Amino acid sequence: MRTTVAAILLFALAAGGCSDSSINVTAPSETRCGVSVADAQTTFGPDGGSGQLRVTTSRDCAWSAAAGADWITLGAPTSGQGNATVQYGIAENAAPAPRQGAIEVSGEQIEISQEGAPETPEPPSQPEPPEPDPPTPEPEPPTPSPEPPPGCSYALQPASRTVGAARTSEAVAVRTDTACSWTATSRAGWIA
Repeated sequence: MRTTVAAILLFALAAGGCSDSSINVTAPSETRCGVSVADAQTTFGPDGGSGQLRVTTSRDCAWSAAAGADWITLGAPTSGQGNATVQYGIAENAAPAPRQGAIEVSGEQIEISQEGAPETPEPPSQPEPPEPDPPTPEPEPPTPSPEPPPGCSYALQPASRTVGAARTSEAVAVRTDTACSWTATSRAGWIA
């Protein structure tokens, strides 16, 4: 009886040793996390300012943020897992030229634009002083009026004359100074 039992156990062990067995383990494939980034303001004036990014992803996905320009400063947090809000600041732009930069969050970029500083206007040109008025010429002295000639006196030679009824022609001498003028006129219609 003992001999029979021992033979059966040996056969079972031999059969087990001859069988070929293998175990296959399949690991879960890595799923790529999708990250989306949104910003309400992407354009800033020359004075700069601040803004915030909204990072949206699944709660098991990690993300990190980096600024692509030295005038963009990121606040905490700059990395995390799941949804988050990233604060950032924009420095003043003293140059007249505008500039562009970006913030990258796990491969997603938000473009940031900033206007240039207004150019300083040139000071207004000073008006040239008006030319001085020409000097007022001194009035010329008045021309002295000519002295009136001395009083003229006239004398007729003869002072009177009597003529007949017949037509006749007579002469009368006028005596006066050489500077005095004279004109003879008739006061009677029958004297010409």
